[in-house]
Amino acid sequence: MKKCPKCGAEASDKALFCRKCGAKLVKAPPPPAIPQTCPSCGAEVKPGMVYCPKCGQRIKVKKTCPSCGFENPLYAKFCAKCGSQLEIEAKPLEKPVPTPAAPPAPPVVSVRWPTKVIASLVISVICMVIGWFSVLWLIVWPVAVACGLYVAITQKQNAAARVIGLVLAIISLAIFALCLLGLLLTI
Repeated sequence: MKKCPKCGAEASDKALFCRKCGAKLVKAPPPPAIPQTCPSCGAEVKPGMVYCPKCGQRIKVKKTCPSCGFENPLYAKFCAKCGSQLEIEAKPLEKPVPTPAAPPAPPVVSVRWPTKVIASLVISVICMVIGWFSVLWLIVWPVAVACGLYVAITQKQNAAARVIGLVLAIISLAIFALCLLGLLLTI
């Protein structure tokens, strides 16, 4: 319903002029926008928004009558059921949409060196030392090469062990070849 600005008489919404005084009727201004806050996170929500821009909570704004509990439209100043003065209340319609959590960091994998690998590397180094200072080099150097190659071949997951085993095998093989060459030249 419209009210006449001159005489205050009520007129229908479609009427252009007042029936009592003939004054031109102006369309009533829309109700003022009332700022509201999200009930979940407390962020300011602009009127007409259905979801909170900060947390995604669905918002339903109604004025609930403090006397009778009736939900009235946002623009109502008084309860349509009992006539009491209304206050604004924002009510959530449903639970907030959960935001996906960041994926967990991949677990840190520590590589344990198997006992056989450590033993093979130690044996290879001991054989190299014994072969260098002993007459048993003909027997000891091939053992050092074999131990180094064992580690290099069996360690598929542990790159460091593969490299160390391969280096020891190559060094052992090179020294063994030099010793054999020296033996052949002296004969």
